[in-house]
Amino acid sequence: MRINTKTKLLLATAMNVTVMVSLSTPANAQIDEIVVTARKRVENAQQVPIAITAVTEAQLDKIGSTDVVDLTNSVPNFAHNGSGNVLSAVGIRGIVAATRNIGFESGMGVYVDEIYVGRPSAFNQNLDDVQQVEVLRGPQGTLFGRNTVAGALNITTKKPTNELDGKVKVTLGDRGRVNLSGFVSGPIVKDTVYAKVSAYSVKRNGYVENEFDGVKLNNEDRKGYRASLMFTPNDNLEIVLSADNLTEETNRAFTVFRQSDSTSPLFGLYNGLFANNACCSSTRGPNVTNQNAGPVENRDLSGQSLRAAYELESGHSLISLTSRRDTDFFLIADDDTTPLTLSHSTFGDQSELFTQEFRVESPATDLLDYVVGVYYQNTDSSSSRMTEITTPGAFNGVPNVTNGAGRAITDAAGNIVTAVGAITSAASVDAESYAVFGSMNYQLSDPLKLTVGLRYTSEEKSLDFMQMNTSFTGAPDVTAMPEIEDSGLSGNVSLAYAVNEDVNIYVSAARGFKSGGFNPDIVPNDDISFGEEVVNTFEAGLKSSFMDNKVRLNAAAFFTDYKDQQVQRLGTSPTGGTGFQITNADSEILGAEFELTVNPIENLILNASLGLLDHEYTDFDDCSATEDNQQSSPGQFVLINCDGNKLSYVPDVTYAVSAEYSVPFTYGELYGRIAHNFKDSQFSEPGNFARTAVPDSKRTDLRVGFRDKNDRFELAAWGKNIGDREDLQFSWYIPAFQTSYQSYGIGSEYGVDFIVNF
Repeated sequence: MRINTKTKLLLATAMNVTVMVSLSTPANAQIDEIVVTARKRVENAQQVPIAITAVTEAQLDKIGSTDVVDLTNSVPNFAHNGSGNVLSAVGIRGIVAATRNIGFESGMGVYVDEIYVGRPSAFNQNLDDVQQVEVLRGPQGTLFGRNTVAGALNITTKKPTNELDGKVKVTLGDRGRVNLSGFVSGPIVKDTVYAKVSAYSVKRNGYVENEFDGVKLNNEDRKGYRASLMFTPNDNLEIVLSADNLTEETNRAFTVFRQSDSTSPLFGLYNGLFANNACCSSTRGPNVTNQNAGPVENRDLSGQSLRAAYELESGHSLISLTSRRDTDFFLIADDDTTPLTLSHSTFGDQSELFTQEFRVESPATDLLDYVVGVYYQNTDSSSSRMTEITTPGAFNGVPNVTNGAGRAITDAAGNIVTAVGAITSAASVDAESYAVFGSMNYQLSDPLKLTVGLRYTSEEKSLDFMQMNTSFTGAPDVTAMPEIEDSGLSGNVSLAYAVNEDVNIYVSAARGFKSGGFNPDIVPNDDISFGEEVVNTFEAGLKSSFMDNKVRLNAAAFFTDYKDQQVQRLGTSPTGGTGFQITNADSEILGAEFELTVNPIENLILNASLGLLDHEYTDFDDCSATEDNQQSSPGQFVLINCDGNKLSYVPDVTYAVSAEYSVPFTYGELYGRIAHNFKDSQFSEPGNFARTAVPDSKRTDLRVGFRDKNDRFELAAWGKNIGDREDLQFSWYIPAFQTSYQSYGIGSEYGVDFIVNF
């Protein structure tokens, strides 16, 4: 693998800037210490040999993050393709996958209060009532376990308190923005029973103009709650019962029409009939569409958990975590995104997840500490898919053929006016997972610490799938009931060396394992199973502070050998139909990350982060994809070799910089913050074709505010994406139509926050 010129230049620049800042920073105020629970203990983040970005509640308010996806703007090598919540691709360090069906799972895990949230459609959690979010990069298969080959998001919410505590936050902004959130916490029985309840509502009007009916698409409408009850009958026992719910109803326009190839059978229909219409003119604004099927993206997430912790006289702790989570979604998408009724899809998924974990944690000593445990997970999921396709009457040479399927609609004279058919599927997946794990930290000498972790996982999965084709897709009828039994080892080993109390260096090797799965989607053939994947990552890192803790620099370099990567791509049937397939391929990822915080003068904080990735498929034969130039075989699939191509949805470079300055006075302080972030270009399919290329994107945010000296209230005005950029976020191509579709980000947003703490 060769490091490209851009990556070399940014790497050299990052190192030079780091050295210059480290040598020139004067002695002033210190940077706050960050504590994390990445290893199931409260630890100083600077002493943990894992690449971690920790974002506190106060920082979430400053950057205006209301959900997990917002964090991809400020965390290095954390990616999201901007395609909604249920069909999107999200991942860490180049391991990014669009997990759009119940048989395919993400390589990243999201955990709320140590509980795995399950399906990727539940990943984008709301971030109100959150104490801290930790983004752990690299395989975390020992303690976080199942499927965390890319990394983990560890979200910690506020615990019930023994004193009255609370917060109310109101956000008002343009496009009808009204966000309300708050929590209240306190004792029911002093020193014994405590409760906390939080609730939130997030609303904003849409920003995509639909000229078909004048409705603004891509709105926000999300609400939910979290509640917890804590019982401490004595000093050794703590029991926490929690419940939460999130409901979201949006009219998301997944993509807008851009253009069809000149060889497309619908070229005359699209570009002739609607040449001056928003549906077919790329000269109109990026967030303009003209589609007749009202899009829908709804989610309903809920969960309950019970955590019990008992401390023995020896100092060991016994932990039990029991949880149940339900994840449902429903969507309607206008596939052709035009005023014509050509193709639209209706998807619905339901998932029920039960987990149970028992673990033993040793007391922390200067020499040794350890965690051992067992884990069980049961998942029952079901889904339905329907894509209806309509062939309009003859227009500009477009025939009204039915291919012997579907239903023909005729006029009074018996002439075919249109033909309608639908390809449908129904599926259920049952999965059971068992694991045993252990992790140990051992002080080999005064400066040298060894960490070793190992997890053995055994999984069984079964699929009941049926696809019925009564449309014109060329895809076959499929009935399948495959089963998978996989087992594998994951784990990590690291050596951390404390150069002094301010500088720590480490080297580590980590292995992640993800079992095989199924592809119950709109499929072109009966090849719907795929094998397990294994990720081996080798890393070297630095965690340091300089100048009496006024400069903090963390850096990591890593190499990932990705074996049998589960890749989603377009596939073809023997009769020329197209659909989604998942196959295994090999790839390599080389990367680096830098995070820098500086206090150059009193009351000024500077932050910078940089993520660099060099990545490619190393073994991906017969990567089925349509040709970029299809003049010779329009609309047909050609088997190509994707060796050397870039991985899908992975930007080479991500960076973010920010500066915050405060002016204290008698009653409080005034502050201002400016932030800028950048994401490099990427591709939306393994073929790396120009038609699915997504160029780089960037945005600049501003915030100015006042907070009182007791931190009781805060008033702030903010602007997001003040350059009003509507950057391309996602690009897709439908071979049957030979047409490109894209989605774009929201332009500028402005508003005010009012926060009261009590």
